[in-house]
Amino acid sequence: MKIIAMITARSTSSRFPRKHLARLGGKPMIVQILNNLKGLSGISEIVLATTTNPEDDDLAALVKQQNCDVVRGSEDDLTQRHGAVLDKYNPDAVLNISGDCPFMDIEAVQAVVNACNEHPHYDTYGIRGAYSRSIEMFVSVHSSTWFLKLFDLYKKHPEACTADQYWLVTTLFPNAVSVYTVDGSEYMDKTVTPVKTSLDWHLELEFYSAIIKHLGYYPIRVKDFDKAFREMKNMDFVWSEK
Repeated sequence: MKIIAMITARSTSSRFPRKHLARLGGKPMIVQILNNLKGLSGISEIVLATTTNPEDDDLAALVKQQNCDVVRGSEDDLTQRHGAVLDKYNPDAVLNISGDCPFMDIEAVQAVVNACNEHPHYDTYGIRGAYSRSIEMFVSVHSSTWFLKLFDLYKKHPEACTADQYWLVTTLFPNAVSVYTVDGSEYMDKTVTPVKTSLDWHLELEFYSAIIKHLGYYPIRVKDFDKAFREMKNMDFVWSEK
């Protein structure tokens, strides 16, 4: 089975512009994501799906410097960008990564990739821990069929969401795709509420930078964050003006 990893990112975020190039743990955030993906087995290509906006030129250049490919398309229509990736690579499945989610539980994500290979006839593959909501470190693998079904549903029901978030159409049709769910209980302590690890604000970048500094290494497991939070529970944080 051909599985690729696709990072969706653009530089024009209204809350935190150019966040993918911000330094996190001593490297640009997009490089940390690429390094995480390079540590997985079973992934044939790593691709950035970004826009043709000139503001994304340096983002695209940096990803190419890391020996990964870039596909560029519409800034507003994510179905077009994702469709262009499918057309170019013709994958069986796609490990779908948001560019503002720089952390992943490597072992949990590997389990999802493995499940896709072992159970190839589902539309999408996810993972759940002890709680109903999966945190951003637990990502999904979607078959090419999943994308085609969602593209079609969005075209028929554009009122459900924007093209930039076309997958939300599944709220209207929750049974439109078949789902294989991996048991993620071994990766997440059931006594700990899931934590938000996406970066949407500069303050979050400072917060997670402090965690990395405390750990002395870049976290690649949910348990790394559990460790940091327990050890840092009495620490005072002073945030600088940027």
